[in-house]
Amino acid sequence: MQRGQLVRSPIAQRARVSYIREFLDWAYATMRSPEWIEVTFWDFFLVAAPDEMRKAFKRKRGPDRRATAKWNWPAMQGLARAAFECCAKGRDVNALLDLSSVSRVLSEWTGPDGKRYLHYGTPANVALNEEAILCAALDEVLCDLRGLAVEALGKCEQCRRYFVRLRAARRRFCSPRCTWQAFQARQRRLPASFTRRAVRKVKL
Repeated sequence: MQRGQLVRSPIAQRARVSYIREFLDWAYATMRSPEWIEVTFWDFFLVAAPDEMRKAFKRKRGPDRRATAKWNWPAMQGLARAAFECCAKGRDVNALLDLSSVSRVLSEWTGPDGKRYLHYGTPANVALNEEAILCAALDEVLCDLRGLAVEALGKCEQCRRYFVRLRAARRRFCSPRCTWQAFQARQRRLPASFTRRAVRKVKL
């Protein structure tokens, strides 16, 4: 088959990385209200979900989110974070979330470009309860990680959270804030004379 005849789908690859990043940003977010945790979760999870699941969940939840508004969202966020870290460290995650119960089917997913792509993941009939939804969300992350370069998943040297590197350069920190905090900590450890010389050089 000629290269020109191959069907390319770069949007699907970008969407995979975007979902992993959004899941981790949500799981590690601090000082957030239960409503923020809930709304943010559904914002990224439903975008990544296959078409039939997306439609089914919107019907089950209803327009005012009554079916999920009373869930313990802060506990779910902590559980998702702990379960991902177990997987990243190669530990058994089933004591936290039983991923062995997650089934997968081949379905279709409509991307942000309006085109449909093949999707292999949790079926639309997954139960609308806290554990089943968390299992589906985490399973989606693990499936999306498959095939990515090892360097794509990083661990911040400052706050120790996991994050996704979107560029080839090896980032050591997850955010500008952590980069600044690490710089400040390093400056405090340096001798005062060395720091003054560095400041004078910068001014020059």
